[in-house]
Amino acid sequence: YFSTPSKRERITDLTDGLVLDGKYKVIGRLGSGGQGTAYLALVDDGQTHHEVVLKEYVLPVHKGTAIMEVTLDKLKKEVELLQRLDHPSIVKCLGYFVEDYRGYVILEYIDGESLKEMVTTLGPLTEEQVVEIGIKCCDILDYLHSCDTPIIHRDITPDNILRELSGEIKLVDFNVAHQLEGNATATVVGKHCYLPPEQFRGKPVPASDLYALGGTMHYLLTGCDPEPITASSPRSIRGALSPAIDDVIAKATCPKLAGRYETARDMRKELGVLGGKLLPH
Repeated sequence: YFSTPSKRERITDLTDGLVLDGKYKVIGRLGSGGQGTAYLALVDDGQTHHEVVLKEYVLPVHKGTAIMEVTLDKLKKEVELLQRLDHPSIVKCLGYFVEDYRGYVILEYIDGESLKEMVTTLGPLTEEQVVEIGIKCCDILDYLHSCDTPIIHRDITPDNILRELSGEIKLVDFNVAHQLEGNATATVVGKHCYLPPEQFRGKPVPASDLYALGGTMHYLLTGCDPEPITASSPRSIRGALSPAIDDVIAKATCPKLAGRYETARDMRKELGVLGGKLLPH
């Protein structure tokens, strides 16, 4: 680990026009955060010609070290896990490659905007819109939590739910970088005002995603982030909202697990009543 590091060819952001792995032409930078930088790229391998997202993760610059091998192995396993997911509202993971001591996860490109951007532009959404989004998100979480090995997203926020031009939603950002770190100091991930107490302690459970979804719905209804580690009450900010939607969000964001919905299906059922969309028997 303390050996002299090799030099990267590039130490700055990727430039437009740069070709990676022989076929991914960078055409723009989409954004960056604690989990990595995302680029829009055009695939041109002689057979296909379409846009994808390349999510970049900087890897240790130490050739031949155990750290590099372990990091790459975890990256590979995480990508393989994501590739097994098959849900129309989950962004598709198309593979990965490594170049210049950086790992690149290849993701489906979604033509749309995040719910955060939508609220920033248009203002808070209607109660009907938020109930519909909540139902769709519960369906996604029910799918993830029902996998043979339950998958906890751990970062449900308005930034990580995209709305396509068609109106459908897509859940993105499964925090590959968090999986890569694999140590006790890396267990807390996500925006703090959307995290329940157990996630701060490094012990997320499926109901942790429901807490984050409740906080997300609070934001969509009010345009304000929820108070950390507090049961949210959007009606206290926007009095015209119904007591019923306020109760659902308060239960979803209960700091104590015992007071929260146990499953996404339970939360979906109550939202279905609000939206006139009961679960099929």
